[in-house]
Amino acid sequence: MFWVLAISLIIFNLIDDILELIANILNSVFLLGTILDFTFNFVIDPIVSLLTFLILMIMGEGLDYWSLVKKAIPYIIGVIAEEVPWLDALPLRTITLIITIYLIYRDIRTERTLKEELIKEQRIEKSEIERIEIERLKVKELKTEREETIEESEKLYQSG
Repeated sequence: MFWVLAISLIIFNLIDDILELIANILNSVFLLGTILDFTFNFVIDPIVSLLTFLILMIMGEGLDYWSLVKKAIPYIIGVIAEEVPWLDALPLRTITLIITIYLIYRDIRTERTLKEELIKEQRIEKSEIERIEIERLKVKELKTEREETIEESEKLYQSG
């Protein structure tokens, strides 16, 4: 699910960057480009950025909230850089999105590895506890057998 969302976000932001590049090119030629550029800068970009940020937060579910926000800083910088005229022709937001997705995935993978190690340790502890319990039972059985043998010996000694 993580990678489906990640690839969807990258494609979504890449399409936005391509359309914004077209609007910038048309901006120098036609009035239509100016209208498109304005629409992208003040309507579509904020919506895309907000939706992307929210989906990034959902993708990092299970991670610490502030840790997630720190990892989203490259994306936020990319969004701010997109507001600089003609710099928005570069796919900065998409590049910073890829960096942010990598940072979130790295933390998720690390946390997953730590959980797997903890589970493995718990299994080892559990098997160790089971082994100790089995040894205790064996010792208890041996004591019981020894006590029975002693009792039988005492009975034989008293009777004979």
